Amino acid sequence: MTFSLKKNGESLWQRFENEHGLYVKLLKTGNIYRLMLEKLPKGTLFMLRAYEEIVDFIAEGTSPGKVVAFRPSETTKARVEELIYREKTTGLSPDETAELNHYLQLEHLMRLAKVRALGYIKNES
Repeated sequence: MTFSLKKNGESLWQRFENEHGLYVKLLKTGNIYRLMLEKLPKGTLFMLRAYEEIVDFIAEGTSPGKVVAFRPSETTKARVEELIYREKTTGLSPDETAELNHYLQLEHLMRLAKVRALGYIKNES
């Protein structure tokens, strides 16, 4: 099966598959690239979603009050709670430990930002 992406009526690339793999052909250059697929560790999508939440928050523009009020989504909170519970009870795989560490780094970053934002709010009043 072949799939093409068009922009302004012009085909930019084609995706095709054969017995040797999945390929993308850039139509302007004629270059063909083989796509390598790899299995992502469990929890990667949850972790990426947490990063996306913070990136979106920053990109939308913010104020010190909004920084102080920021809260992660229910999905992210539930995943962190699950990992912490399992860490204390049954243990985590190395991938899950890395995932939890990423969440803890993001939490630390947001705590620092909230303290700084509270300082700005105090100085404004």
